[in-house]
Amino acid sequence: MNIVALALLFTVVGLGFGLVAAPTFSSVYRTVPGEAVAQATTTMFIVVQVSASFGVTMIGFLLSDADSQRFGAVFAILTVAAVAVATIGRLLPGRPDAA
Repeated sequence: MNIVALALLFTVVGLGFGLVAAPTFSSVYRTVPGEAVAQATTTMFIVVQVSASFGVTMIGFLLSDADSQRFGAVFAILTVAAVAVATIGRLLPGRPDAA
């Protein structure tokens, strides 16, 4: 596998995480009662970190074969996952009303 292609793939994954994490945490701050914010954000941070680690590990595992032809399939899976997350993200509670 081309190392540049792999680096680009992980860059896209990182950017996707960055684009999803901030709005998700903002939604928690807006919808959780004040006394539960600390527990809610801690729990969410742990879930996000474990999920991200698992996802990167699985991608690395799928692409671990040096002669792998799976890059297209893995990229397609990531694309579908990104579209699903973006769609679900639109349903998060606490979105500010459009002015």
